[in-house]
Amino acid sequence: MKNYAQIEGNLGADAVTTELQNNRRVTRFSVAINKTWKRNGQKYTSTDWVKVAAWGKLTDFASKLKKGNPVLVQGELRSSKYKDANNVEHATFEIVAISIRKFDYMRDSASRDIETGDEEDDGTTEG
Repeated sequence: MKNYAQIEGNLGADAVTTELQNNRRVTRFSVAINKTWKRNGQKYTSTDWVKVAAWGKLTDFASKLKKGNPVLVQGELRSSKYKDANNVEHATFEIVAISIRKFDYMRDSASRDIETGDEEDDGTTEG
C-alpha cells in the first residue's frame, strides 16, 4: 500500500525555515482545514491542523508562504513519538511534502492563479 496524503487549506502562520547541519534546510508550517456543516438548522464549524515539512528544493518555495495563504499539499504521512516533561509518550504526525501549490483566488471570478513548488522542479512560478 502506498503512503500518500493530500490536504487543502490555509496556513495558520508564516512558514519557518531552519538551517540544519550539512547545509540542509527544512521549512515547516501548519495548514488549517475548515469543515462546516448544518444540523437541525444550526451551523457548525471545526478546524483540523496538519503539520507540513518541506525539504530540499521545496524549501525555497515553501519559505515564501505566509499566514492565510491557501495551499494544496501532497506528500507522505510520517509519524514520530516523543516524551513530554512528565515522561508521557505522545505521537505526532506531519506530511513530508513532495508538492506544494499556492492558490490566489480572485474575488470576482471562479478562476485562480497557481504557484507551484514540486520536489522535482526548482520552485519557480508557473502560470
